[in-house]
Amino acid sequence: MWIYEKKLQYPVKIARPNARLASLIIDALGGPDGELGAAMRYLNQRYSMKDGKVVGILTDVGSEELGHAEMIAAILHQLTRNLSPEEIKAAGFDFAILRLGYMGSGNVGQVDPVFEMDYADAKAAGLDVGAYFYSYAYSVEDAREEAEFALTLLEGKTFEYPIYFDIEDESQMGLDRQLLTDICVEFCSILQEHGYYASIYTNNTWLSTLLQRDKLAT
Repeated sequence: MWIYEKKLQYPVKIARPNARLASLIIDALGGPDGELGAAMRYLNQRYSMKDGKVVGILTDVGSEELGHAEMIAAILHQLTRNLSPEEIKAAGFDFAILRLGYMGSGNVGQVDPVFEMDYADAKAAGLDVGAYFYSYAYSVEDAREEAEFALTLLEGKTFEYPIYFDIEDESQMGLDRQLLTDICVEFCSILQEHGYYASIYTNNTWLSTLLQRDKLAT
């Protein structure tokens, strides 16, 4: 059990944004040796320990790593806050992956409020563009509706990078592995039928244990 104190372990106050510096620091958050991965390793190791004192130590260290992750996330936010696409490109980035939207309650499509603006700005700055659609699908029919809504948002636009089907919501984790795979296939197949290069975005746990990876590869 944790008690969360809503403040950073150490304050972060960055005066000047710097996208190039952010590109170097981001690995410390989510990279293979980053704070998020370290926190999960320490916290998961607790379950194999028989000594309560060792469990306590691992809980302490894992919690400390989560505090580090918060600080790094705050650093990244402040380093990239309010940067224009031109500034981002000048820092060495050459593409942007934008959020399209999602299906809200009642299966009502919701477009990301800044998608159109971000798309126009990225194109004007000469950045290559891809996009992702966040899924709440619980059936193949839901995935079909999500794909059809995504197509309305993609119409008239060009993309150099894939359109990703972002499937990782906790509410979907109880679905059958075959069903989750079919949901992914349905969305991607519809987009590919319309000439888009579709792909899957998820985390390693989903890819390894909740989806049929071999079927997605085809």
